[in-house]
Amino acid sequence: MRVPLAILFSILAASAATAQCPTRESAAKGFILKRDDGVVTEVVGGHGGIVQSIERFEKPMRPQIGYSHYRGLIALVSESSSTRRQVLFDQDLSAIFPLKSGTTHNLSHSMASKSLVNGTDEPTKTAKMRLTIGDTTSEVEIGGCRYVTIPINKFIRYSDGMTLRLEEQWSADIEFVLARHIVTTLAGKEPTMFALTYVSISVRP
Repeated sequence: MRVPLAILFSILAASAATAQCPTRESAAKGFILKRDDGVVTEVVGGHGGIVQSIERFEKPMRPQIGYSHYRGLIALVSESSSTRRQVLFDQDLSAIFPLKSGTTHNLSHSMASKSLVNGTDEPTKTAKMRLTIGDTTSEVEIGGCRYVTIPINKFIRYSDGMTLRLEEQWSADIEFVLARHIVTTLAGKEPTMFALTYVSISVRP
């Protein structure tokens, strides 16, 4: 049976696109995510459960930012050309994994910030986080790549009155958050919202 060329090319194109989708096996070597505003996140892997990534902006005036997350889910370090922030948890984060559906974890941490321009330390903030794991799975599609994700809700209250509400979709296969909605509320201010989505994902060269 002869297959029409148009169908054959479509099958080959789909196969090539799928081959570029990061998997559980290839994720350790890293992968690249791109947003519709041109921001690129390069996940470069890590050790001991720490996932490292670099966020690069399309505008040259904005410096790149490096991040470290525990299992790609819980922020530990962010560093730009001007500031380094480090989060220290009171609990052993490995006790949360593997994630169990429908469970809630109450975590406490401090956040230390240091200026890399003049070397001064900013006042340390403390915070409490309530992390709730969804009782069902979801699915996120990015540029033809499909991932089963676990819905994660985080509520963080800082000692200065700021709060963060995050709704995230975390992939256990590649250990990274693939979608995020954030509501930030500063003391005495109206909430601000930000939605993070990606338009493409590919294996790291």
